[in-house]
Amino acid sequence: NGNEAACVRHMEVRAAAHIGHDGIVKVYDAGRSRDGLLYLAMELLRGETLEERMTRQFGDRLPVLDWLLRVLEPLAAAHEQGIVHRDLKPANVFIARGPDGNERVKLLDFGLARDTREKSGTETGIALGTPYYMSPEQATRPKHVGPPSDVWSMGVMLYEVLSGHMPFEGETLHAVVIHSTTSPHVPLQEHQPRLDPALCALVECCLCKEPSQRPADATELLARLGPLLADT
Repeated sequence: NGNEAACVRHMEVRAAAHIGHDGIVKVYDAGRSRDGLLYLAMELLRGETLEERMTRQFGDRLPVLDWLLRVLEPLAAAHEQGIVHRDLKPANVFIARGPDGNERVKLLDFGLARDTREKSGTETGIALGTPYYMSPEQATRPKHVGPPSDVWSMGVMLYEVLSGHMPFEGETLHAVVIHSTTSPHVPLQEHQPRLDPALCALVECCLCKEPSQRPADATELLARLGPLLADT
């Protein structure tokens, strides 16, 4: 409805302004048109999403892992400002191509973001996000998610790229959520026995159902993942 759309628009504008990182898509203006339609004026990006890149270059894991490492920088900037994205997935990671042909990462869609420093009277407790990448606490306690929820989503993407499988699946989206919240997944090392055990262990750590057992935020995950991918 109109109120929900206005809240999403408001959060998108505030998040981009508060974070102030070049890896966050810029929002220039927002408002309501004369005929009552809500709008966002954002920077024009040319390129493709990480989801599209993964489809085009299926099986070429190292370049995709590099993009996941890069997106941790703007995500870390968001976490430092107390902002949790809550909808991290390959479709919201954009590989933008500049006029010179160089590519850079842009993190999209902060419409579902939550500012952990504020209490919102409009929060309903409804789980929002994409079930395949949604943390257990986001599915069950959506008003209380913190940076570890985004770490979970990053863990799902890392697992997906490294194994070629989703860690949690089901015949319906509801079944996917039940799987992720109540059942274990197949360890990454079982899918890919030749992977570095330390890298597998970090991904498994990101997918711990208890948030306190994961890396605390994107800054910690970046510090731990960077050296492992450099070795790889």
